[in-house]
Amino acid sequence: MQPKSSNKCVGRNNSGCGGTIFPLEMDGRFFQYKDVWINLPKDLNIPRCDKCKVDWIDDDMQVALDVILNREYENHRDLIEAAIKRGSKS
Repeated sequence: MQPKSSNKCVGRNNSGCGGTIFPLEMDGRFFQYKDVWINLPKDLNIPRCDKCKVDWIDDDMQVALDVILNREYENHRDLIEAAIKRGSKS
């Protein structure tokens, strides 16, 4: 996990990447939740290293992600369940 007191990336496994951590908003970030992949809202800022591209998710961010992923899952529950049901018939 990235230290909160620094905006310099320590890299994967503290390898010393040296990149800079920036908040990033973008579409196309999928996270697995309850056996499905959910696209996060594009306006959600997740800190990411500009060099090694590691997302830095601390405990507070993880709580926020869990809330958002659950909300998105519930908003699309009918569609998700129908797709799972169709997939199981194949």
